[in-house]
Amino acid sequence: MRRRLRDMERLAARRDQRAYIGKDYEFHVAIWELSAQPLLTEVLKRVSTPVFVFEAIVEERYLNADYDCEADARAHRILVDYLEGKTDKDAQACLQPVLDVALHAEKPIVLDHRIAPESEAIILTAGARRDRPDLPGRLIEPTTSGCV
Repeated sequence: MRRRLRDMERLAARRDQRAYIGKDYEFHVAIWELSAQPLLTEVLKRVSTPVFVFEAIVEERYLNADYDCEADARAHRILVDYLEGKTDKDAQACLQPVLDVALHAEKPIVLDHRIAPESEAIILTAGARRDRPDLPGRLIEPTTSGCV
């Protein structure tokens, strides 16, 4: 899992959105397969595959919005920590940072909503946001507090 995470982080740093989405999907499938529950894995694949395919279709929106793939990849670190027994947090608390990124940063991109000024600050990369103090809102980055 750690290798898969490093692959995601490498692709995120290169801003290879299409390849990143593929590796993100593979990362989640690998976690589901660890459950040793074939039916659960199959259901999760069937529910999630269309989401990842759609993200690949609208990849240009991510690029145009300067979506922070590196922050997205970092949000996955706690999942690996959980699987390796390196955190006292439960599964829900470890998954929440990934869900938060999806809710706050990806939803407006995927749904092609006109972004409100507050949401715009979340989508910009941390570096871009710091370079644009004139933008309204605040910088929000995924947290890994409590992780080893």
